[in-house]
Amino acid sequence: MLLTDALRFPFSIGSDVLVAGEQSGYLDFGFIGLHFDIPTVDDTDRDGVVDFLDSAPLDPTIFAFPCEVKHPFVELDTTVSWDPIDAGSGTTYELLHDPVGLPGKVAGWSASWFGLTSPSLLDDEVPLPGVAWSYVARARNSSGVGTLGYDFEGCERTDPF
Repeated sequence: MLLTDALRFPFSIGSDVLVAGEQSGYLDFGFIGLHFDIPTVDDTDRDGVVDFLDSAPLDPTIFAFPCEVKHPFVELDTTVSWDPIDAGSGTTYELLHDPVGLPGKVAGWSASWFGLTSPSLLDDEVPLPGVAWSYVARARNSSGVGTLGYDFEGCERTDPF
């Protein structure tokens, strides 16, 4: 594939597609051509992310540290969903819920689900009358654990476990 074929200056530069593996290129001055090697870009685990940008270069299921899970919401059928994290197929989720409005209850995460592979869960536990659930989710993979997000005052939620 020519990189500057459209420019047609006194010389042109060509190369194979720049992907992981051995590469070569050439300079064509019209009267002489030079062939050269281009340094390789390694993707050891072949997950599509080069090693120097990959948080787990030996694990093809992970390529990034999990960030904060955004936009958890509950649908009418008590399905809790959130935005998926793009950090690799090996990323799992944890979902916690806390009763809001329960008299005498100190705020704390009362139920949790770990190792969820999908960004949704059917929570069939019904809260008591006058009580609602507050949900937070976070992502986890072999590169680390994402945060539980931030509360209304802007402070990072602490890990209850």
